[in-house]
Formats: sequence, structure tokens, C-alpha cells
Amino acid sequence: MKRPWDIGLRITWRCNLRCTMCDIWNVRGAEEMETDEILRIVDEMKDWGVEYFVLTGGEPLLRDDIFQIIEYATRKGIHVCMTTNGVLIDGEMADRLVDAGLHSVDVSIDGLEAVNDEIRGRPGSFRKADEALNHLSRHRGLEVWVASVMMDANLEDLLPLATRSADRGIPIKFQPVVAWDLTPKEPNLRARTSPLWVPEERLPLLDKVVDDLIEFKKTRGTVNNPAGMLRAFKTYFRGDFNKTCIKGVSMALDSNGDVLPCWYWTPVGNVRGRSLREVWDSRELAQAFREMKGCKGKCILNCHFPADPIDRGFRETLRESTP
Repeated sequence: MKRPWDIGLRITWRCNLRCTMCDIWNVRGAEEMETDEILRIVDEMKDWGVEYFVLTGGEPLLRDDIFQIIEYATRKGIHVCMTTNGVLIDGEMADRLVDAGLHSVDVSIDGLEAVNDEIRGRPGSFRKADEALNHLSRHRGLEVWVASVMMDANLEDLLPLATRSADRGIPIKFQPVVAWDLTPKEPNLRARTSPLWVPEERLPLLDKVVDDLIEFKKTRGTVNNPAGMLRAFKTYFRGDFNKTCIKGVSMALDSNGDVLPCWYWTPVGNVRGRSLREVWDSRELAQAFREMKGCKGKCILNCHFPADPIDRGFRETLRESTP
């Protein structure tokens, strides 16, 4: 099978926030690989020709060795991307991330101040993330994004958030919530009863928000989601999204080295005792991919819809046009 386009590593389950749409902070997650084990994975990525390494969590910046890992991968010619809540990023931290060679960073913000802090479970989290964007966007060579999860609690804030981001020269991407209780193979099976889900009586508002974001995308160009993906959000929250799951695009690793065919699936092997390619070409992974075709709790992840490119030249023009 063709090698994956990128490898994502949930580098830790530890987190400093208490988000309503994420149970990671509320469970005892998998143990964490040691630094040298992660560096070995980077070596394998280099030999295999995988060019993108996506670090997520939990909160990746809670790892003391995060700068060492980024720098090592960068020296190998691998683009390192990271998702963070931004709470720990001050000016010095931003400088260190750039000096280590970080290629791109998604800062998670789910609304304006009151809504974001309620969703994220910590007063002041919006202010901290907002300051992180200021520090990170000073570095012209770093790709900076706002990443926002669409759910019932923040519908009214999404267009203002997109506008605020564009006014500061920062693109934004949206991801519909996955109502998942950490039960493997069962994302969204209980979505209708989840307080995160958009209820039937608010679907007209959802439709308007989606239409407004599509129009905003046309006029400002800063929304990363393809228009087709945004339109699919309407179908998704009505429970009718049935696009066949994409397989073989990305390889997901848990913090203990477990290989996951999807973030919501069960492990099919572990890279501590086997190489990346051995697990990727294994019968276990092939069987998991076959099973995923029948997933009953369809979700919309970016693997379904290749993101619209927002190149560095656009970013430079965008930033220079902002105050």
C-alpha cells in the first residue's frame, strides 16, 4: 500500500484544559514513549519518505522534550505541524518553537471570549490563546491557523471568530464536533442525545451560519475548508452524512506507540516492536480499513475533503494588509 501522506502522533494525553467536547483530560491515557523512541520514529519517517509529522495531544507543549523532537525532525527535512490550545505560548515560547523549526501551528479557539472559556473549561483561556496568536504571527515564516470545533454552543460565534481571525491576517479552519465517549469504533452513535450536537430546532441557524461562512470564504479567502465541506456540515448534523471513510491517507500513533487506523478506532499494532512500514503493510491494518467502510457513526474529518491551499504568499499579503 502507498505510504501515508503524514504521520500524526498524540504525543501525550495530558492536558491543561477541561474542554467539554474532549474527554482526554478526564481519563488515564496511554503511557508516553521516551524521547529516543520518538526520534527513532522520525528516522523511519525520513527513510520512508513521509514528509509531515503532526504533533497533537492532549497538549503537546506539556512534553519537556517537545523542542528537541521538533528540531530533530526539522533537521531530517520533515515538516513538523502542531495543534495546541495556546495557553502556554508566550513570546519566549513562540521564539523557541520557531527556532526549533516548527512548520505550522493550529491554535484551537472555539468562540469569542465568554463562549470559548465556557467550552474550554478555564477562565482566561481565550485571552491566552489570543495572545499566543499575536506572538506566533510575528514570525513570518511560520504558518499559523485558528482551528475551531463547530457545535451547538458556539454557532453564533463562528462568523465573528472568522472575521476576527481574518482581520489579524490569520486563516481559520472548522471541524464539526464528534460526539465520542472514547468507545472504540463508535463515534457519533449517541450524537442525537449529546449536548454538543446541534438540535433540530437550531438547524435553521446552522444553515445560516454555514451559508455565511461560505460567503465569507468567497469575499475574504481566509476560510481553509472547501465550500463543499462546509455545505456537508448541514447534512452531518442532520445525521445523513454517509460519505465512505477515507483510508490510507494518514497514519495515527498513540502516545504509547499504538498504531490506529483512525483516531476513533482500536489499535492494530505497536511501533515499539515493529517498524512503521511493517505495521502499515500488516494484515491487521488492512482488515481494520475494510471494517472502517462500514463505520456507523460517520464523522467529517479533513481527510474526507482535501483542504484548500492557503500559500505563504497569500499569508504574507494578508498579514501586511492588517494593522
